[in-house]
Amino acid sequence: MDTHRLRALLKHYLRARTRFRLHSPFAYQLACEVLDDDRHYYAFDEISYLYRRLRKSDEPIELIDRGAGSRRSVSRRTTVGEVFRTAGSSLFFYKFLFRLVRFFQPENILELGTNLGLSALSMHRAAPRARLITIEGCPNTAAFAKKLFAERQARVEVVQGLFREALPHALDHLQRVDFAFIDGDHRGEATLEYFHMLLPYTHPGSILFFDDIYWSADMAQAWAAIKAHPDVRFTADFFFGGLVSFRKEQVVPLHLHLIPRRFKPWQMGFVE
Repeated sequence: MDTHRLRALLKHYLRARTRFRLHSPFAYQLACEVLDDDRHYYAFDEISYLYRRLRKSDEPIELIDRGAGSRRSVSRRTTVGEVFRTAGSSLFFYKFLFRLVRFFQPENILELGTNLGLSALSMHRAAPRARLITIEGCPNTAAFAKKLFAERQARVEVVQGLFREALPHALDHLQRVDFAFIDGDHRGEATLEYFHMLLPYTHPGSILFFDDIYWSADMAQAWAAIKAHPDVRFTADFFFGGLVSFRKEQVVPLHLHLIPRRFKPWQMGFVE
């Protein structure tokens, strides 16, 4: 972990609250049912199995990456396992994402950054009736994800293309976004651009989740700008990602740093 992220982690830890230090009923319920829920859900066996399988896979794959803002394609041969270990998330995060989507039960879900498909599959299992569109820049990883969805009989629509070009078409198809997971482009400028593209399709019940908000100083600045937007009424900073809500019930904007109760055991609610 570089110096920037280490400092950000320390600041987050010092500011973070467990559910026992929350006064907002919405934030308390979010912490209880997403962060601190230790129940074993029906989809976790499948998610864990695929997580292990993808990490170990030696299936060859060619990555085609046009880079951050580049118009030139760069390709390299690698394996599915290497891609997943490098660009995939932790098993904890896939289960967190499942619980998050299960908590909000959106009808329309959008993902920017399919990678090999496990995050989209986790969201689909949490809200199987929702329409889910996921966008991926690399044609080969998009094709792999399509195969995975077909194998697992998951109703997920994969759109292959650069985010800037594919996102407007996906938004036109969805008409409204209830939940969006923004991953796959860790540039602050691009993250802000996607946020502003999503805004016209949001409503008071919409949830946006931004991955890796402290990936770089640039991303941290973008996260700060998103929090400061006048339409944003509530944010939850988990360090590894940030949740944005537009709920009108939150008259005064509320921005929280949240942490599972096990990481601050003295905040157990016994002493105020």
